[in-house]
Parts: sequence; C-alpha cells; structure tokens
Amino acid sequence: MPDYDSEIESRLNIAKAELAEARTELAENVGVMNALRRQRDEAEAAIERVQALAERFENHVGLMSGEPDPVARAFAIEVRAALAGER
Repeated sequence: MPDYDSEIESRLNIAKAELAEARTELAENVGVMNALRRQRDEAEAAIERVQALAERFENHVGLMSGEPDPVARAFAIEVRAALAGER
C-alpha cells in the first residue's frame, strides 16, 4: 500500500523549494528593474542638462555678438535633434 502522506510531503517540499527559488529570482529581477529605472532617470536628467547647455550656448553667443549667431543656432538645433533621437 502506497504511503500517501510521505508522497504528499515530498511533493510539498519540492513545491516549497521551487517557490523559494522563484521568489529569489523575482527579487533579483525587481532589483535589476529598479536599477534600470534609476539609469533611465539619470539619462533623462543628463539629456535635459545638455539641452539646457545647448540653449545657453546659443543665447551666450548671440549676446556676445549682439545678434543671433547662425552657427550657434545650428549647433543647438543639431544637439536637440540628436537628443530627441535618444529618447
């Protein structure tokens, strides 16, 4: 006659071990996802800083010459376009 109690207990222990492994993997994945979110946020902040610098460069060159500088404007437009492609 089969020992159902020990078979059930054995399968339960296997299920518990698999559950513990799945929880560990999930925790690792959540950690990776949070790290990726932080990197994304940092990258977006860096893009905003570069856009602001391009705008300041364009304005600064224009103020120095007393009129808008087409080269500085073109540079700022290229920077903005390049950054728009990064998002």
